[in-house]
Amino acid sequence: MDGKVRLWVSTHAIAEFYPVRQQTVTSLLGFDGWREMDKAQIEEFVASLNRLFEEASV
Repeated sequence: MDGKVRLWVSTHAIAEFYPVRQQTVTSLLGFDGWREMDKAQIEEFVASLNRLFEEASV
């Protein structure tokens, strides 16, 4: 796992915390579960989070 980050994604928790539907979270971030990400995947994940936050702020 050198050079990778491991994290758990919970669409339910994100949808509870931010004013966005769980279906929207799933469409942008994928399904619940563990992820192992390298630098490029982290950058893509952060871009998806930014899109999610833009939707939440509308």
